[in-house]
Amino acid sequence: MNKATKYRWLKALRSGKYQRGRDKLKGHGRYCCLGVLGEVTGIPYSPDDHFLNHGMASHIGLTETDQELLANLNDGCVKACSHGPQEFPKGYKEGKGINFKDLANWIQRHL
Repeated sequence: MNKATKYRWLKALRSGKYQRGRDKLKGHGRYCCLGVLGEVTGIPYSPDDHFLNHGMASHIGLTETDQELLANLNDGCVKACSHGPQEFPKGYKEGKGINFKDLANWIQRHL
């Protein structure tokens, strides 16, 4: 993943500015971690979507597989994911997800 983009994304996830939401990129003032990425990069997205545009996301080094895994970690449904992580992030709970700070730490080590 592009290092400068990753840095800005992790900083935003850790900032406390964005409240974590589930099941879509943005809704009711809450965001999926991918919605936060869309905000910091300016990648246009539809708030009701589950993923960013694959072509634009791949341009910054985020694959479709990465997006699926991140959305499922965010939403707490990794068991439904066809390719779970080698190591689950600290604080992850199936059915509940993970807070942005713990997810940012996982992203920093694994993407």
